[in-house]
Amino acid sequence: HILNDENLKKLTFENSPVNLVSSDDPPVLIFHGDADPIVPLQQSQSLIKKLIDAGIKNELIIKAGGVHGWKNDEKEEKIIINWFDKYLR
Repeated sequence: HILNDENLKKLTFENSPVNLVSSDDPPVLIFHGDADPIVPLQQSQSLIKKLIDAGIKNELIIKAGGVHGWKNDEKEEKIIINWFDKYLR
C-alpha cells in the first residue's frame, strides 16, 4: 500500500472509534475538557451520540476549563469509582 491522502483518509475513517461502535460494546464513561486544544469536544459528543444510537450505556462529563488531561479531583474520582462499581461488578 502506498500511503497517499486518499488511503490515509480511508484508514482514518475505518479505524475511528466513532465508526466502530456496535450494540455489544461495554458501557463508556468519558471525561472531556471544554478547553482541550488537541481533541475538540465535538469528538466526544459525536461518539456519545453513536453510543446512544447503539443502545450503549454511556456518560460524558465535560470539565469546564479542562485541557487535554488533568489530575482528577475527589469528585471525579468518586464518579469513576461509582461507574466501575455499577458496570463492572
